[in-house]
Amino acid sequence: MRIRGFGVLVFAVLVVDAVLALWLLGWQVRLHGLLSDGAAADAVAGPEEWVGDLLVWVRGFYFPAVAFFLLWLRDVRDGTEKQLPGRREAGGRSWRMWWWIVPVANIWMGFRITADLWAANTRRSGGIGAWLPVAVWWVLTLAGVTQLIGHAQEFTSHSPDDTLTADLLRNGIAATAWYLAALAATAVLVVRLTRAHASAGPLGEEPQAPGAAHSH
Repeated sequence: MRIRGFGVLVFAVLVVDAVLALWLLGWQVRLHGLLSDGAAADAVAGPEEWVGDLLVWVRGFYFPAVAFFLLWLRDVRDGTEKQLPGRREAGGRSWRMWWWIVPVANIWMGFRITADLWAANTRRSGGIGAWLPVAVWWVLTLAGVTQLIGHAQEFTSHSPDDTLTADLLRNGIAATAWYLAALAATAVLVVRLTRAHASAGPLGEEPQAPGAAHSH
């Protein structure tokens, strides 16, 4: 129940962040158009303020999303241990979630830990299906988050005397698009892994198809 509850919280925060990111994308496109047309400074000031504010909000919602995601993943790991006692875990049990806050190491271990849980709960012991869905999510997440954070820092750090350029906004549009892809991939991962864990039985049992328990 806790796993599903945290999963719902993660999903809800992701949806809110996605709505804000879509709103941001709309203002970025509008501002890019104004800059490309050589609009006057007064016409650019309003959209520029909206873009700056929304970048703060979008980036701000990323942190609670990460916190709820890690709580959800911790419970998935605990539940998987009960279903598969004695299973050897990627990263070791003593470190559990600490790998996620170790710089550089978290890039590899974050993927390893999640892929390990995916394989365990979907009962995939080998082959491309044991890691490919997690690899796609991880690449999109790393690309989307790093690009958005980098663009946000570049956008908010420019001096009021500096002139915004269409190139900067073009980069921002690409960064926001990548970030939206990362949010979507994370939402899919949370939903699919939560369902897989709920349908997986103890060691030796095959995962049940969704709704199989109600078919009798």
